[in-house]
Amino acid sequence: MTEEQYEKARFIKSGINKCEEVLRYDIKGVFYRDEGIYPTKSVDRCVSLGDEVNEKIKKIIEERLEQFKKEFEEL
Repeated sequence: MTEEQYEKARFIKSGINKCEEVLRYDIKGVFYRDEGIYPTKSVDRCVSLGDEVNEKIKKIIEERLEQFKKEFEEL
C-alpha cells in the first residue's frame, strides 16, 4: 500500500466512523457557530429544522456512509 492509498484509507475510515457516530443519535437540528461582531465572543447555536428536513439530513448521511464503505472495499 502506498502512502497515498494509506492516507485515502484513513480519510475514508474516519468518514465511516463519523457517519456511524452521527446515526446513533436522533437528528433534531443543526449546530452552527455564531461569530457575531466580536470573534472572541462566538456562540454555538442549534436550530431545529423540522422532522422532514431532519429525515432528509439522516438520509444524506446514510447515503454518504454507503459511499464510504464502497470506496473502502475498493481499496
